[in-house]
Amino acid sequence: MSIAGGAFVLYLAWDGFRPVRVAAEAPAEQPRSWFKGILTNLLNPHPWLFWLTVGAATLAKAMAQGWLAAAAFLCGFYLLLVGSKVLVVLLAARSRDLLAGRPYRVVMRVLAVLLAFFALLLFREGWKHLG
Repeated sequence: MSIAGGAFVLYLAWDGFRPVRVAAEAPAEQPRSWFKGILTNLLNPHPWLFWLTVGAATLAKAMAQGWLAAAAFLCGFYLLLVGSKVLVVLLAARSRDLLAGRPYRVVMRVLAVLLAFFALLLFREGWKHLG
């Protein structure tokens, strides 16, 4: 899972290095951000590890106290998880005008380098588990 996730994150890094077209010269193509986000989350081994270890144990403890406690745990967990991601998206959308032209390209390339670094960490983690 780590190696497949690393390959996908490396693809995202490569995608970040590609030349960025301004909206006027870009083809009328639908963005695939939603699909990329879903695929990134499915290939990320860390949520799977969380639910196989801490999350499942916490949910089982909550279930022992009743379905209301389990529902409260799940609702609270996902409200904070999804809510924090929505907050990041809203902040990025509001500040999108601050990044235009060259600063945008620089930020995208710096983020691509960080993605490549994280892809290498996922590869290393995957190779450790193979050997």
